[in-house]
Amino acid sequence: STFRVNDPVTVSRESKQLDGIVAYVGPVKFADGNDWVGVRLTGSSVGLGKNDGTVQGEQYFSCGPNCGVFVRNSNVKQRSLSRLEELRLKRELTLSMRPKSSKSPATRIKTPQRETITKSSNSASVKKDRIPSSSKIPRVSSAKSRLDELRERRESQANRSRPATPVARNLATADYDKQEQQQAEDIRKEKELLQNQLKEMEKEKIKLQS
Repeated sequence: STFRVNDPVTVSRESKQLDGIVAYVGPVKFADGNDWVGVRLTGSSVGLGKNDGTVQGEQYFSCGPNCGVFVRNSNVKQRSLSRLEELRLKRELTLSMRPKSSKSPATRIKTPQRETITKSSNSASVKKDRIPSSSKIPRVSSAKSRLDELRERRESQANRSRPATPVARNLATADYDKQEQQQAEDIRKEKELLQNQLKEMEKEKIKLQS
């Protein structure tokens, strides 16, 4: 049968059934014949191959280490995939074809970062040396002005609460005295009421005992 690249197939090799996709069809330099099929292994068959698509220095396709295998056309059978298997295969191929990040750019990036950090730390230390310490900064004037501000605020509040004229002050004092007298009178009346209640209770107690 004729196979095309990316066809899902099953490979019979050394009494094993390996799943994969067709990655190459045609002649090869390491053997005679035109019926060779290069298969890229997938799923549970990954890692059970013999090469990475390159044989004896000749690259026929690209895959991971031990994920490629070459077999004769007669040892390959096309297989059908369910919708779920098809999606899994597409995802696997997409991830495997994604280029891996090399370490060299990271190394080149780290070097300027270190230099930047060093320069920034040096500049910070220079700025720190130029800034005078807190002990050398005079704070007496600021504290004094703050104290004066608090005093002025307290005096203004006291002036607001005080009557504006002597007559008003006298009236306020008279009202205060009148309120105190009224409270004293109320307390006296309550005391007399309690005393009367106690006397009545004593009389009731004597009557009960007799």
